Amino acid sequence: MKNALIIGGTGLTGKKLTKYLLADKRYGSVKLLVRKPLDISYEKLDQVTFNFDNPDASKVMADEVYCCLGTTIGEAGSKKAFYQVDYEYVLMIATIAFKNGCKKFALISSMGANKKSLIFYSKTKGQILPEKFRPIHSKSVAFAMQFVMNGNYSGFTIFESDEIAAIANNPH
Repeated sequence: MKNALIIGGTGLTGKKLTKYLLADKRYGSVKLLVRKPLDISYEKLDQVTFNFDNPDASKVMADEVYCCLGTTIGEAGSKKAFYQVDYEYVLMIATIAFKNGCKKFALISSMGANKKSLIFYSKTKGQILPEKFRPIHSKSVAFAMQFVMNGNYSGFTIFESDEIAAIANNPH
């Protein structure tokens, strides 16, 4: 059985993804790195309090990492704080995870992500992923993340909005 790690598991998509993975018999454990634990309890759920500013690399261990981490400039309080969460923390977790033996890393971004954008939010998101996006319901994104991570994909694979929607609407 595989073990999964989710960052951003307290957000909209992360909560749905957590429920999907907890119900999936292919996973023996699901770990959430959280600042504050969710008010849920399952036998195979491990909620680990994690300080992103002083990370403990030993807590970032899993076969697969699902990244649903994200904020807004309003919630973060500044562009610098937003960039730290949506870029620096994501890159840090990915780097640590792969050093610790992670086999797959799934990351969601946002519509309009473009590293050349004049809009700071879109530019930051675009520094991680490419430009072809359209709105997709969070449950479809969570389902597609789970489906793809259990598929026969290797290397760096990008699924754009139309592909995510097709997976959610027609799982094979």
